[in-house]
Amino acid sequence: MSITLALIVVIVALFAWSTYKRMTFFKKLGLPGPTPLPIVGNMLTYGQGMHTAHEIWSKKYGKTYGVFEGARKAIITSDLDIIEEVLIKQFNNFCDRQHFPLRPKLLQNDLLSLHGDRWKLMRGTISPTFSRSKMQKMASLVTNRADILLRNLDRVCDQGQRNVEISKILGSFVLESGALCAYATEIDSQNLADTTFVDMACLFFQGFKEQQHAWAITLMMPWMEPVLRLMGFSLHPMKALKFFQNLIMDIISERKADHNQKEYVDFLQLLMKAHNFQDEDTPKEERVEVDYKRALTDDEVTAMAVVFFLGNYETTTTTLCFIAYLLATHPDVQERLIKEIDDVIGERTALIYQDMAALPYLDMVLHESMRIYPPAVEFDRICQEDCVIKGIPIPKGVMMEIPIWVVHHDPETWPDPYTFDPERFAPEKRSKIHNVAWLPFGEGPRKCIGYRFAIMQTTFVLVRLLQKYRFETCEETEIPPKFGKHGLILPENGMTLRLAPRNK
Repeated sequence: MSITLALIVVIVALFAWSTYKRMTFFKKLGLPGPTPLPIVGNMLTYGQGMHTAHEIWSKKYGKTYGVFEGARKAIITSDLDIIEEVLIKQFNNFCDRQHFPLRPKLLQNDLLSLHGDRWKLMRGTISPTFSRSKMQKMASLVTNRADILLRNLDRVCDQGQRNVEISKILGSFVLESGALCAYATEIDSQNLADTTFVDMACLFFQGFKEQQHAWAITLMMPWMEPVLRLMGFSLHPMKALKFFQNLIMDIISERKADHNQKEYVDFLQLLMKAHNFQDEDTPKEERVEVDYKRALTDDEVTAMAVVFFLGNYETTTTTLCFIAYLLATHPDVQERLIKEIDDVIGERTALIYQDMAALPYLDMVLHESMRIYPPAVEFDRICQEDCVIKGIPIPKGVMMEIPIWVVHHDPETWPDPYTFDPERFAPEKRSKIHNVAWLPFGEGPRKCIGYRFAIMQTTFVLVRLLQKYRFETCEETEIPPKFGKHGLILPENGMTLRLAPRNK
């Protein structure tokens, strides 16, 4: 009995000591923040939505504060000077991202998951794959799928249907153009002839949303991750992942067996041929130096191809939906944009990469839309060695979390931040914007590697849509749109707008 009592006393004492250390950790660093609870830390506030939690905390504790996400220590900062140090100036000390619990083994070979030298090697190897010169070769593939989108919308409008749930239509376009550019694979999801791709892509992300509770458990009790894996929990359903993995592996095998060596213009082929060198198009602040080079393995190629295709699907679809919504609710902006497209492009349907530079107002609209509605709520970097930034000591292993939503809606940086005003990004004002005040793709060497493709895809389909239609609100339009409570800014109930043909 005395031994049992002693064990209980020891356990209680250890628990009390652990709780005390947690409650005083950030105070010792001189940082404010909410008081963490045992085990869960400050995660209960995330139940209101991640972006809402960040807003609540930033209003109460300022631009930089500390929280516990379960057992994980995080310094959350919207201070632009600190963010610039983390993402750019001291990048070598913050080059890694957090560990993604319950991520399938295959996806641990992609850029999101890799750490240290393996990440540097991969990034340096594939950066040229996403250069401007490569984008130029993809332009015709994107416009081809945009033309199909227009034909389908014409058919819908000819049947008298005007109010359209555009997220599904735009999502099919993004999938088709993504499949064509990623694997030279033609699918017909826009005509509903082949919904397998759409179904599997939706399943892939639906699994992520449904496994949030399991993911939260691993943050509170990291030792539970292998247990949950054995129980079959995964951030992404294996059925969806296997579908895309098998598809890509089959294509790789076919191409390796093709002795005629047909030349494909797609990302998969570029990845298969990739070796480490710096492309002249890679900006200096995004470059990564590595000591050696090698070809990518099949697993690495497959992981990158899966993540490019699926990561592009939801973020680009969401961006297009929010741009359409903002144009519908701001007809003056839409008319000015239509005029620019008419003046520069006219009725031409064959768009080229260089057209993007000739459409400055469209670029302003895109930037402002992604400021108000960034696809992601936050991203992070892990401190590699103890350091001090702006007088704040940052211990090794602590996560630096950048709350994109808060940065994009900070009234000190963006006056009247919830107002849609593309003029913020007028060419003459760009130089006054802080380097890290606009972060939908991140910044620095670990910036989203596919951002050029995403911008091209978004620009081209907007041009083609606005050549023929105007976006208008209707009785089914949710104003303002509601978001889910996870780490992405998505229209929770879809996006229904009226499409008004311009020639009628």
